[in-house]
Parts: sequence; structure tokens; C-alpha cells
Amino acid sequence: MDYRKESLKLHEQWKGKVEVVARAKVDNKDALSLAYTPGVAQPCLEIQKDYNKSWELTRRWNMAAVITDGSAVLGLGDIGPEAGMPVMEGKCALFKAFGDVDAIPLCVRSKDVEACDHDNHRNCDNDGVCDGTGNGYGAAGTAVDLEQAKTICLNHAGCTADQAAFSKAKLDYDDGLAVYEIEFYCSGSEHEYKVDCATGAILEYECEGHHNGNHH
Repeated sequence: MDYRKESLKLHEQWKGKVEVVARAKVDNKDALSLAYTPGVAQPCLEIQKDYNKSWELTRRWNMAAVITDGSAVLGLGDIGPEAGMPVMEGKCALFKAFGDVDAIPLCVRSKDVEACDHDNHRNCDNDGVCDGTGNGYGAAGTAVDLEQAKTICLNHAGCTADQAAFSKAKLDYDDGLAVYEIEFYCSGSEHEYKVDCATGAILEYECEGHHNGNHH
């Protein structure tokens, strides 16, 4: 099979590999008023009073951004942020398929890594961030650094950094595949993860003790 040729055909059909699906119905006046204004004001005010409520009242506990400046996309080199979008969408599809994490592609016109990193964290502290270029944020040979992998795991488990006590967080190799082994305690449960260093996908997940029902 000519993968490049067939992939191009599919991309023309797909018109994008990821989409936003609403979890809240807005099919009548009452439903719209609950999901949006005026009802939405109350969860906003609750989060204003307690920052940690944002993990309970919004989807941010399970969201990550896959970011590129287009400077090192696969083996294609510096092709620009727009041309890097198909790869970032593909990474987002992997996040969902293998880790059930909702990921958003973000292609930026800036090669200032420190400024981009600062802006990403300033926009929303502790959100999962994966550098899709594999160039700049991550360690050599990785697209996701250890801190980003820890954040992905925390988001997946529904925990914040303040709630978690890490017992292991290290780079290892599983049959030649670079993975992060991450273990932490949170809310009476022990969470154990293996995360793909290249994509940020959760490869293995175990939870012992009182758990939230997530197993992989």
C-alpha cells in the first residue's frame, strides 16, 4: 500500500481527525440556560471561591494541549505551524484512543520556546501540555518531558499536583520503547502509569484502593 497516497485521500474525506462533541445538551430553552447563561454563572462563582473546583466543574481534568511551532515535524523539518496540523491532530487522536484524554492541537507562530511555555502555563495552570514537535520542551528523543507526563497522569486520575504524592517518576525503556513510569498516591488510591515519551499516550494504568473506575 502507498501509505502517503492513501493517507492523503483519507485526509480529504476526514477534513480533520478530531472534533469537539458536546457533553451537555442544548436542545431546548431550559437546557441552554443550564449549560450557558444564566445558569453557568453559578459554577463560575464556585470556582472563583475555590480554584480546585475547576477540576470538578469543567472538563479540564481530562484535557491536554498538543503544541507545535512547525519547526521539527516528524522527519519533514521546519514546515511551519499550519503544515504541522495533520501530525498534531494525529497525536490528539492517539491521546483519545489510548489514554481517553481529550487533546487539542495548538499550532503557534513562534519559535521562542520559553515564551510559548510561559504562555501555555499562564493560560491555565496545570493543564496537560505536550510539545508535539519533539524539539525544545522534551528531553533528547522525547516529545513529552517528565513533568508533562506527570501532568497527563494527574489529569487522567482527576487529581491535582497538591493532592498527589509521587513515589516514582522516571524514564525507562520497555522493549526499546521510551516510556515514563509514574506512580503516585491520591485520595487514598495508588495510581501506576506507563506513558509513551513520544506521544504522551497512556500505555498502562493500574489503580489500587478506592478508585474512580478508570482502568486500562
